[in-house]
Amino acid sequence: MQGRVKRVAVIDVRQSLEFEEWRLPGTFNAPYLIPFENILRRASGYFLAIKGGLKERNPRFVDAVDAVVADKRQAIILLDLRGGDLSIEPKKAGSSGTYDRGDSNSLRAAYELIQCGYTDVRYVPGGLTVCIEEGISQYESERYGALLAILPDGVRKSLLFSNLLPDPSLAPGFIVQFIALAIAAYLNV
Repeated sequence: MQGRVKRVAVIDVRQSLEFEEWRLPGTFNAPYLIPFENILRRASGYFLAIKGGLKERNPRFVDAVDAVVADKRQAIILLDLRGGDLSIEPKKAGSSGTYDRGDSNSLRAAYELIQCGYTDVRYVPGGLTVCIEEGISQYESERYGALLAILPDGVRKSLLFSNLLPDPSLAPGFIVQFIALAIAAYLNV
């Protein structure tokens, strides 16, 4: 008698723009956050040089997962860039300016899927960064593959892990920040 092989769905919860830039082979995209529907709110993020603009929770996130996963008992592994960590205490409210390793979109997405009846939901502590750094998987990129292939390893990882791959939506933010810095330098502020 042979044991049944349980299928696993690996779902990348980063925004679609980031998933289209690069991803792990065989993963599916179900963004947990999406750009604001309100164009003015989204645009304010562009001026702050936030890739894809300001974001809000995707109201169709669970539907996107449902489209990929046939059975709510199927194993699901959620990925985002940094992965979060349930083994540490989250930062207290009001502690700004410090990345909270106890929080991530993949953890928030896991919680929501469990609330919706999914029974085998997992996440990767350290996220995509760990998957690549520890050799668990390679990335793939149709758009930037040729560029990334010629870069030294450290530069390539910096671009991937910092969301610094070229994106036209970031131009207004960089221009505004450059002008503000130039004015401040001119006025010796």
